Amino acid sequence: MLLQSKSHTKVCIPSMATGEHCPIYPASSLSCNLDIDYPAHFLLCYTVRMFGKSKKFQPLNEYPENWVMIQDTNEGKPMFVRVQASLKDAVGHPEYPYQIGVAVPLHNQTSNGLPRENEFNDLNAIEDTLCDTLTDAVLVAIITTDGMREFVFYAKQWKPEEYEARVNEIETQQGTHQLQFVMQHDPEWSTFKALLP
Repeated sequence: MLLQSKSHTKVCIPSMATGEHCPIYPASSLSCNLDIDYPAHFLLCYTVRMFGKSKKFQPLNEYPENWVMIQDTNEGKPMFVRVQASLKDAVGHPEYPYQIGVAVPLHNQTSNGLPRENEFNDLNAIEDTLCDTLTDAVLVAIITTDGMREFVFYAKQWKPEEYEARVNEIETQQGTHQLQFVMQHDPEWSTFKALLP
C-alpha cells in the first residue's frame, strides 16, 4: 500500500505556508498540530553509532517545520507528496523505529486519480483528526496518487492493535471514507527516505 518512487521533481511553491496555488493541499491541510509531549529524559540528544561514526538526534519537536511539495508520477499517474523535509536529519531516529501508514481511497477523483475540490474538506478533517489522535506518533509525509491519499507516520512503540483501533474509531466518527491501516518496523526510515526530494 505504501508508494515509493524512483525519481522526484521538486516543485517550488513560494506560498505553501498559506497553501495558496496548491490544487492538492489547501491551507487547512497544513494546520496539523505536530506538538508532542515528551518525557523529561527525552530532552537529551540521542547518539547512535553508525558505520563507526556518531549521529546525534534531537527530540523531534526541536526540528524546524519545513513542508515541501514534490510532484512525480506513479505508474503513469501524477503523484503529489507533501513531506516534512527538515526531518531528513532525523532519519533513523532511535525513538521512532515504527512506521504507520493510513491510506484513504478517494470518492470523487479526477481522471488522473487526484481529489476534486469538493473532497478537500473531508480529507483535511481526516488529517487533522489523525494528528490529534495519534499523539505519540509524528506525521512525516502525505502522498496523493491514483485515487488514494496516504498519511505516513513514525511512532515510538509497537502497538499495531491499539493504533488500528484508534484509526477505526476515526473512520467511524468521520463517516465519510474508509481508512486502511498498516504498521511496520522501519528503523532506518526507509519509507520516508524514498519520498525525500
